[in-house]
Amino acid sequence: MNIFYSPTGIVDSRHPAQGLTDMSHAGLKHIALDLAMYCSGHDLKNYGKPMQPCRPVPHGNTPQCGDCRPEASKEAPDNDTAAKKTANPNPYSDASDRVSSICTPEAMLKNLQPLLEQCRSQGLSVQFLRVPRLPWDSKRGDLNPLLEEIAHSAIRLCGKIGCRYLAVSPLFAGIQKGTEWQVNRAYYLRLAKAARKYRVTLLLENQCRSHNGHLLRGICSDGAEAAAWIDMLNAETARQGNLLHAEIPAQDHSSHAEAPAQDHSSHAEAPAQGHSSHAEAPAQDHSSCAEALAQDHSQPRSDSPVFAFCLDTGTSTLCGQDMQEFAVSLGHRLKGVILRDCGRGQECSLLPFTAAYQGQPRTDWLGLIRGLRAVDFDDNLILDFADTAAAFSPLLRPQLLPLARSAADYFKWQIELESLLKKYDSIVLFGAGNMCRNYMKCYGEQYPPLFTCDNNPSIWGRTISGLEIKPPEALKDLPGSCGIFICNIYYREIEKQLLEMGIKNIEFFNDEYMPSFHFDRIETY
Repeated sequence: MNIFYSPTGIVDSRHPAQGLTDMSHAGLKHIALDLAMYCSGHDLKNYGKPMQPCRPVPHGNTPQCGDCRPEASKEAPDNDTAAKKTANPNPYSDASDRVSSICTPEAMLKNLQPLLEQCRSQGLSVQFLRVPRLPWDSKRGDLNPLLEEIAHSAIRLCGKIGCRYLAVSPLFAGIQKGTEWQVNRAYYLRLAKAARKYRVTLLLENQCRSHNGHLLRGICSDGAEAAAWIDMLNAETARQGNLLHAEIPAQDHSSHAEAPAQDHSSHAEAPAQGHSSHAEAPAQDHSSCAEALAQDHSQPRSDSPVFAFCLDTGTSTLCGQDMQEFAVSLGHRLKGVILRDCGRGQECSLLPFTAAYQGQPRTDWLGLIRGLRAVDFDDNLILDFADTAAAFSPLLRPQLLPLARSAADYFKWQIELESLLKKYDSIVLFGAGNMCRNYMKCYGEQYPPLFTCDNNPSIWGRTISGLEIKPPEALKDLPGSCGIFICNIYYREIEKQLLEMGIKNIEFFNDEYMPSFHFDRIETY
């Protein structure tokens, strides 16, 4: 299982060295890069709109990102250019130029080069990319062609840096109800041609939709529907791939390289034709970075499906989705899980377990872990805690990152718990209490322990759930292929005890996310 970490909130997109150094020192070596760092949902929403500074800017200075807001409409004659200029004397009065410039694929590819260079120099790999998304309340369907341009450029970027996964959310703005599948089918199939060429897996994401300020379930928010979309897209992509290979003997190979541009609609032709200058930017203007990071993986793919799914836990929480049912419905199609906490009704990205009420998490981590275990999930976890990280002072942020890594490792361990049980030829438990009972209820038949042991001499020789309770000294007689699973919340104390005894193969067992529980608790001996 792979763990990727989002640099959003940690890394300054314009000066990435310090943040990436902090990530590297904390062991966060694998990056999940969200291109919204360079063109946010707010920027997309205001693309092409007149803007004005939302806070005073000293005379002669240019507003920076975040300094601008949509400009209020002014009553001025259309032909009175001088009056319009006088209404806002700031030299950067039309800040829509800034938004429009940073949200073009060409600009994004150029602006992220410092980050890619720093990743290369510090030994960090970018294996997961995410395309910018419109806010869920946006109705700007006119931006769908721009989103497609960005997606095509992101696919080419993946090919240049050797990134395998690209999360591309479905289009929703300006789409008539009932036509979501038809519009997105055409959209994704146009992207599939480039994805096959660059050997990139496109991951759809679950969405919310905004209705009068309330967040409801949006496109691909139903597991069965999402699974059907994935299957239909992969089936059609495979058919197109077979036709393409069948035509190769009769056509020149170079014509296939142009196929994505020929089959696109007028607005989709832009990424491959009208915007060829920025499409080639990573290879030409920044070739040293691209070549140093990875080779051009541009051979057509035929081995694995082009489409899969990425489950966003934050979106699921906002929409009240059953993540266990969602994961089970997706099954093998689930290739990525974005781990983030968020309060109900408020879109944000918090470190898991930090959004809590009365000691209980807001997010249904129990359902998620149960679902991922049920489908033997062994793919990609993406930890996104942008808002938590951004809220910390840069002086404190380095201390936060090891905790984030531990949280991600904890999820990996919980999901792989059953795989850990399969690792050993035989197992023994340490602890004769409620956790031992829960183990026997859920795994006792499938992975039967030889016995359990406990530090309490008064219960040696008794049984619990059919297991004999022995003293810790009995562990010294076990074969080297036996694993000892601590079934007690005092993990570190018991681990220290066992290490001092010379015991190896020590593992932790935890019953927080079991398939079922004993709700009647036994008294401590």
